[in-house]
Amino acid sequence: VSKHASKRSKMGYCGCPAIWIAKVQDLICLIKCHWPDSNHKFFNHLDTCRLVVNVYKHGGGSSLELLNQNPEFFKEAYRRKEYKKAKGYTKTFPERPIDFKELEVEDAHLDQLSQAITDFWLQAPDTISMSQISKSPKWFLKAWGTS
Repeated sequence: VSKHASKRSKMGYCGCPAIWIAKVQDLICLIKCHWPDSNHKFFNHLDTCRLVVNVYKHGGGSSLELLNQNPEFFKEAYRRKEYKKAKGYTKTFPERPIDFKELEVEDAHLDQLSQAITDFWLQAPDTISMSQISKSPKWFLKAWGTS
């Protein structure tokens, strides 16, 4: 919603700052509220990209834990684990946890992200009417002062 449109609607301009500081998951939730078909694969690819960027920026943390559920980004580390399991090795001492140093982003991942961004913009609704804003998440309605 542009500054001009928000002034015309008398809702104020307070909603825009909330969008710029919102978490990506909250923005995706907001978008899905107004998307005709929100079951697009590109949402998952965009979120995975967010996790990869956070892991590169910050190292460990919740993004690394979530990304660890995608072995495709840690191929060598998972190959070692599977090899040990296949050979029947038992844990005699704690195994080294998979961390950000073992993150592997390949050209195919970048191609997926590029396609996800393209798909997002090709399928994005051209407009969202003010009447549709009432279907928005609570954080957004609160920012607009309509909750």
